[in-house]
This record gives sequence, C-alpha cells and structure tokens, in this order.
Amino acid sequence: MHLLLPLQSACRTGNFMEMAVIEVLSDILVALDRGDLAALTLLDLSVAFDAVDHATMIRRLQVSYGIHGRVLDWCTLHLSDCWVYVRSEKTRS
Repeated sequence: MHLLLPLQSACRTGNFMEMAVIEVLSDILVALDRGDLAALTLLDLSVAFDAVDHATMIRRLQVSYGIHGRVLDWCTLHLSDCWVYVRSEKTRS
C-alpha cells in the first residue's frame, strides 16, 4: 500500500520535523502568493493512541468527522504500522 507521498515525513528514516515544517510553510506561502486561500489543520492524536481501541477510533473518524479516502487510509496505516518512542541518552520509552 503506497499511502505516503514522496515528501511525507512521518515514519521515514532520515526525515526530520524541521523539514516538514519548512515544506508546509513553503506550500502556504506559494498559495498565498498566487492569491489562493491557505488553511492548516493540525490534529494531535498522541493521547488517543494509547487510550482508545484503534478500530473504534477509525470508525469514529469516519462516522463522526466524515473522514474518508486517502486521509482515512493514512490514519489507518499510521495506527497499525507506525511506532513512536522517545529516546533520552540510553533510555527509550
């Protein structure tokens, strides 16, 4: 399944948050320069990963928030295949 765009930063080795922020800012500035409207929506699901059954959360995204298609596919992939941890010196969460 090829859900991640070539510039998608999440869950890829060698991609850093700074580059993702620069790319988003660049896209917004280009849109504004063209006279287009630009909007950025941020969704923090970090607490939900541990607290809610993933199948329930995916269904809620569909039914309650109308999320479908590629965005829903990305959320499903992220919930099933992506591992996130924090490392501090020699300790990992």
